[in-house]
Amino acid sequence: MRQFIIISLLIGIVFPKSQIGKDIPQEFFQICEELHLQKNCLEGVKIFFAKDIDEMTYLAGGGVPEWGAGIAIPEEDVVIILRVGSIDEQRKVLLHELTHIALHRKLRSQKDNKNINIPRWFDEGVAQLHYGFNIHRQSQLAWAVLWRNIFPLEALERVNGFVSPHAKVAYAEAHDAALYIENYCTIGALCDSIVSAGDFNEGFLKATGISIYEFYDEWKKHLVRSYILFVLLGDSRFLWVLIVLLFLLLGIMKIIRQRL
Repeated sequence: MRQFIIISLLIGIVFPKSQIGKDIPQEFFQICEELHLQKNCLEGVKIFFAKDIDEMTYLAGGGVPEWGAGIAIPEEDVVIILRVGSIDEQRKVLLHELTHIALHRKLRSQKDNKNINIPRWFDEGVAQLHYGFNIHRQSQLAWAVLWRNIFPLEALERVNGFVSPHAKVAYAEAHDAALYIENYCTIGALCDSIVSAGDFNEGFLKATGISIYEFYDEWKKHLVRSYILFVLLGDSRFLWVLIVLLFLLLGIMKIIRQRL
């Protein structure tokens, strides 16, 4: 196990560049800027790399799902990353977990400096915004929409108890919902509004102009509009299903004609 402490992002000495990627410091800055924080907003975060899931669970004090690749503990300024997969995969996980830390540092009440409670889907969605477009994730979400296997966003409060396939769909939903928020306002502006209001729901209403419950309804409509078309036009698996069904239909019609 190795530990690295961010002494100063402005110096740019975080951990060996060969470990996670040469562009990491700049991406740290971007996390802070997108949340309307100072560039050094991640100063003092302790980063641990665990060799396996057991060590990560031990370091975190429990609560790590079997599919977990990293965990952030905002109240302790700690991030734990599982040392598996490619350098690029570890980099993405690190950015994800550091975004959790930055988001929780941002969302503190102006009245008493206490953390403002936020929904898990928002926490996870914002942490994934740096992922960009991912065809596999889009396809996964599209099939969940097609088979009506979409989870309510509120269900992400229990995501640590989900099996891996369900967790992947839930995280894809959170990512999509966070992206959809940007049709109303930027994430940074929303966070500013939440801090000013001291409450997630009130801040959401002021920033977007709609209540969180109206947003849930609009987002569900967006899923159907966007992802049914994706399955029909963009996923080869659906095309093969149609081809198989067509051959079955032709075979049935041929048998019927022979019996007439």
